[in-house]
Amino acid sequence: MNRSARLGLLVAWTWASGAHAATFVVDTEADGMVTGCSPLVIGDCTLRGAIQRANQNVGFDTITFGFGVRTIELTLSGAGDDLNQTGDLDILEDLLIDGNGVVTVDATAIEDRVFDVSTNSTAFTVIEGLTISGGRAPTGDGSFDGGGVRCLQSALFLDHVVVGDNGPVRRGGGVYAQCDVIANFTTFSDNVATQAGGGLEIFSDHHLSAPVSAFVGNHAAIGGGLSIGMLSTAAIDNTTFSGNTATNGGTAIHNSSQLELDFVTVFDPQSAIPTIAHLNLGATTAFSNSLVVGSCAAIPGNTLVTLGGNLESPGDTCLFDPMLDQFTVADARLSPLGDNGGPTPSHMPRADSPAVDDPLGTISNCPAHDQRFGPPRPLDGNGDGLAACDIGAIERDVLFDDGFESGDLSEWSLATP
Repeated sequence: MNRSARLGLLVAWTWASGAHAATFVVDTEADGMVTGCSPLVIGDCTLRGAIQRANQNVGFDTITFGFGVRTIELTLSGAGDDLNQTGDLDILEDLLIDGNGVVTVDATAIEDRVFDVSTNSTAFTVIEGLTISGGRAPTGDGSFDGGGVRCLQSALFLDHVVVGDNGPVRRGGGVYAQCDVIANFTTFSDNVATQAGGGLEIFSDHHLSAPVSAFVGNHAAIGGGLSIGMLSTAAIDNTTFSGNTATNGGTAIHNSSQLELDFVTVFDPQSAIPTIAHLNLGATTAFSNSLVVGSCAAIPGNTLVTLGGNLESPGDTCLFDPMLDQFTVADARLSPLGDNGGPTPSHMPRADSPAVDDPLGTISNCPAHDQRFGPPRPLDGNGDGLAACDIGAIERDVLFDDGFESGDLSEWSLATP
């Protein structure tokens, strides 16, 4: 059984095992060790206090937020504490934190990361509907790992989360993971690492699964959006990488191990730095049904594999197959990054994009949905009366491709009525 399947089973087991579980409702935006968490008392349950109660309880506990709790600014300085007393929020036991899409936890004031997830190898943490921001190394010197979240040995599930404006730290500006991770409907944006993995770094024989997500505007020395460390593996599908930057290589992705890209859009048309880079021996990247606006680079001893249905623009650096893929495409004809529906930003193909409706007929295993998980795949994107799957993370949808959402009037004459 592969690691992704094991993580999926762990999710199911955790949700099913409710023995001794408790629910704590955060009813104040203040920071501090306030642990009463009584439904009869107002203001007696901080987020730090609720986590402390969960750390002391056996079972898969839940933390929710009361009416009016929107932005929690951590204020108890003291980096280095691992008992949740000061600095970052230390999660030591199985826990679900549900922000319902409206809560932000910000660590700007404490010069520490936001969440530090257990070294307990059996613990499982779910964070959903939350914005995680402001985490950084003490004095901004980038001397430690994980700005938004650090996860060691346990397992982490991010669902409908925004990890944004964290760093600088050394590795993993948004998330540093020496644990198995699922990032679902999650946006990693504007995070900074001085070394590797601006948005996220997965490291040390662990697995990342990142469906229907986005890595946008992150920066690192290598792997501006994502860094996959040696021995780790990653499977990315229906996900967008856009506007990430790197100093030395891999503006979008740096891969030192095993990576699968399926229905992924990678967009970095301006950079002279390789968009997808392999800088260690033995790395393999397998492309299927994916769109690369940028370039690939691999040192000898690394492998780029095509499974068909891919497109590269403007060059021929990813070693795509002329019978299965398109390359040296002058213009992929994508709309600017924007809100095309769904919780994560994306690039909509224009009506005349060579990514629309599988022009070579080589796309395999068309999924039921795209990155937005709303409009179905396939759709008839070019108006010929036949529906075929599009290359990349987004299926062209006339509703969101009329020029209003993207701010580009040129599409008006191309949109299908």
